[in-house]
Amino acid sequence: MYERFFKLKRDNPKYDEYFEWWNSLEFNKTKWKEFKKLTGIESNSFAMSTDLYIIPTENDLIKFGRFLCKENFKDGLRKFKKTSNMQKDWERFLNSQIKFINKPKILTDFMKIIATSGKCSSKLFHYKEDVYCSIASDNTAIVDCDIPQGYEEIKGSEFYKIIETIEEEQENNG
Repeated sequence: MYERFFKLKRDNPKYDEYFEWWNSLEFNKTKWKEFKKLTGIESNSFAMSTDLYIIPTENDLIKFGRFLCKENFKDGLRKFKKTSNMQKDWERFLNSQIKFINKPKILTDFMKIIATSGKCSSKLFHYKEDVYCSIASDNTAIVDCDIPQGYEEIKGSEFYKIIETIEEEQENNG
């Protein structure tokens, strides 16, 4: 895999989109707790989507098992059936209470790489007031591609040092 590392410039629209998404997460977690209280769901593990997904507890399985699809997704994530009252309640709650914002997709700014690449992935995170990203590809086109406007290339060592700093701070803060 070939990889490149970047810091988003503040004039990059994805910079503001990232923090809008990030700030919506805490708000939505609070709203999830309200929804759980209203419906009696115990699970703290859910996926924010237009469809309601949870990793059900034993009690959730007893109370809501017949309303969950049989298919298990990653780590036991289960989706509520489209026709279930719980899914319908979720849709009403979602429309009136939740700020549903997707994490920005930086790969769209690197379309030349995506178009010529087999496999492509990205990372996107922030530290303090800066937003960092990486793109990885199994195609060498990534090495020679132009840097899109709004991105500043940084060294891989700097990128991974920031990740280490974040992990150390999280470890120290429990």
